[in-house]
Amino acid sequence: MDKKSVSIMTALCIFIFVLFGIIVIDSQKPADDQYADIKADIQQSASQKACDEAKDHETVKPEKHVEKAAAKSEAKQEKQVAHKKEAPKPAPEKAEPAKTELPAAKTEVADVIMMENPAYAKHKKGIVQFTHKAHIDDYQIACGECHHDSNGKPLTLKMGDPVQNCIACHAKPSRKKRGVKGKAVLEFHAEALHNNCIGCHKAYNKENGTKAAPAGCSKCHPKK
Repeated sequence: MDKKSVSIMTALCIFIFVLFGIIVIDSQKPADDQYADIKADIQQSASQKACDEAKDHETVKPEKHVEKAAAKSEAKQEKQVAHKKEAPKPAPEKAEPAKTELPAAKTEVADVIMMENPAYAKHKKGIVQFTHKAHIDDYQIACGECHHDSNGKPLTLKMGDPVQNCIACHAKPSRKKRGVKGKAVLEFHAEALHNNCIGCHKAYNKENGTKAAPAGCSKCHPKK
C-alpha cells in the first residue's frame, strides 16, 4: 500500500474510534425525562423535609413557650411568697400620751399689797398699803366684794386663783375728768378703786355706827 492509502486508513480508524467513544458516553447519560423525574423527586423530597421540619417547629415551639411561661409564673409566685415571709411586720402605732391640762397660773398674794401701779407716771399722794390678809381673815370680806366680772357681778374665788389687776378693765390711770358721769366714771382707775374701797368703808361705818373704817384721804394715803 502506498503512503496515501495508509493515511486514509489511519484517519478512518481514528474517526471510527471517536464515534464509538461518543456512542458509549451518550449511552451512559440518563434520558431527559429520567433526569427530570430525578430532579422532581429531589425537589419533592426537599419540600417534604421542609414541611416536616416546620411541623416539628410548630409543635415544639408552643410546648417550649408554655413550659417557659409556666416556669416564669412559678418563679414569680415563689418570689411573692418569699417577699411576704420576709416582709417586716409594721411597727405598732405608739399611743399618743394623754393630754393633761395645765392648771392656770396661781396668783401669789402678799399679806400687805402696796397699791403702787406702774401705769401712773407719778403718784401725788402716799402709797396705800392694803391689808389683804386682814380683810379676808379678820374682817371676813368675801373675794367678790372687790373682784367682779365685766358686769359687776361678784366672782367666786379662793386663795391663789388667777385674777386680773384692776387696771386691766379700769384702764385710765387717773381720776375722772370734768363732765364725765355715769358708768364712764369707772373707766378711770383711781375712781374705780375709791368707789370700791371708800364706798365699802362708809357702808360699814353707817351699819355699825362707827368710824373705824377709814374714809378720808389721810387715813389711807400716808404722808410722803
